[in-house]
Formats: sequence, structure tokens, C-alpha cells
Amino acid sequence: MARPPWGRFITAYLPEISVSHYGQIMSQDENNDVLMRIKSLKLTPLGEREVSGFRGIDIAVGNHIAASLKGLRVNHPDPHNQGFIEFISRPASDQMLLGRFDDIKDFIRTLRQAKAGRKSQSEDHDVNHDALPVINLSRTMDFNMMPNDRQIRRDRYGEVFDGETIVAVLEVHPVNLVYDIVVLSAEKEPLSLLCNAIAVHFAGMRSISFHALINIAHAEVNIECAFNEAREIAFSDVSLPVTEDRLFGARASLKVQADIIMAHAVMPQVEKTVVTAQKPS
Repeated sequence: MARPPWGRFITAYLPEISVSHYGQIMSQDENNDVLMRIKSLKLTPLGEREVSGFRGIDIAVGNHIAASLKGLRVNHPDPHNQGFIEFISRPASDQMLLGRFDDIKDFIRTLRQAKAGRKSQSEDHDVNHDALPVINLSRTMDFNMMPNDRQIRRDRYGEVFDGETIVAVLEVHPVNLVYDIVVLSAEKEPLSLLCNAIAVHFAGMRSISFHALINIAHAEVNIECAFNEAREIAFSDVSLPVTEDRLFGARASLKVQADIIMAHAVMPQVEKTVVTAQKPS
């Protein structure tokens, strides 16, 4: 922003008005006694604003699901679970994709064109570039704001500083988002094992909260998000007909409560007030 420059540091949950009191009791001047001198900080809006998006929340949800798959093992390999064993041996970047597609055919077509399922082995001619099984996470465009009568309004969530100067004030508005998890596999058993692992993770969560990083006003803001009703996660069959392709799929939806942040540029001004009393005659 042109004036003043956005700051680089964020301090959250500060009081709505910052006021410093400097008192001098019964100080003398020519006609009155000075009882108190007060300095108050006034933040004047400049009319410039910045609003946050959902990309940081998308990444945080994806990281949470990827983390739930770490440590999975198979102690009794057989021909039916080989696809699952192959999946858990890959790096996280080859296990999950982030994107939205109209249907499974569109997803597979894009996956094959981009060879996105096996980024770490793209030069290996013997590798299956479909990289099935694979997990795709997407956010629907549906979302709704939480009205103020259902939660505590946070008009002054925090301030952004440039050095010791406040240059922006943040307000936060809670929002509900919806994500789709789609698991695709060429065989049923790997699909079942992956769906089971994800379902058990959410059903057994001790804490439904997680954190996402949002960049706004040249500051990195850590916001707390939460899964809603995630313990009751349910998968539905989205497999392609056998006559079209041998591809099995399952889809589940997740509801996430997050925040939209609005940053308002401000100009800080210090106002001084002197409280006096007339000297007794």
C-alpha cells in the first residue's frame, strides 16, 4: 500500500483501544492545578482494505489428511493389498492432489495428461503414471457466513505493525466451508484400506481443531480452524461402471469452520488531553 506501508508482524487479540495514562497530581501552572495528562491512540481508517482467501485453509486441510496416513503399515502382504503397500511407500506429494473436477473421468484425464500422480518419478518409464490409488481433495464453492448472533463478533481481531507503528487493523468473520475427499483405485482392497484409514482417523480424533496460515497485509496470520461433524464421516460409492473402465472410487464430505479476515489500513495518531482543576481561592 502506498501510505503507510503494510507491516510485517501481527499481534492478535489486542484491546480495542490502546490508551496510556500519565498522571501528575496537583502539578502547578499559572491558574490551574494539572490533575492528569492522558495520551490516547486514535486509529484513522484510510479506506484501503485487503480480504483473505481460502488457499491457506485448503493447504492446511490437505496437510491434515496427509498426516493421518503417516505410519501406516501392512504386515501380511498379498496380491490384493499391493496397491495400498505401494501407496504408503510414496512421498506425500504423490499421494494427494488438490483440485476440483466435474467427474472421475475428468480427474483421470487431467491426471494422465499432467502425470501428476507420480511427480517424484516422472522420468521412470516403467512407472504407472496414473499412480492409483490416489486421493483428491477439493473445496466446493458452497460456503456460508456465521451470523453475529451465533458467535462473538471480532471486529478488532488484531493489529499489524510496521516496527512499533500500527498500520492495519484486522477483523474476522467465521465461515463454514465444505470439502470433498475422493479416493480412486484400480482395485477394491486398496480403496477400502485407504477409506478405512481416513475414516478411523476422523472418528478417533481427540481434537477437531487445526491451524492455517494466511498471508494478509504483508503479515502471516495463524488462524484456528475446526472440523464440524467429522467424526461421523461417511463414504459413498462413485465407481465407474464396469463397461466403461475398471476404476473404483469413494467420496466423503468434510465441513470446516474457518475465518475470513479483512485488513483495514489505518493511520495512528496520538491525542493528548490535560485534566485540570481551578486553584482554590
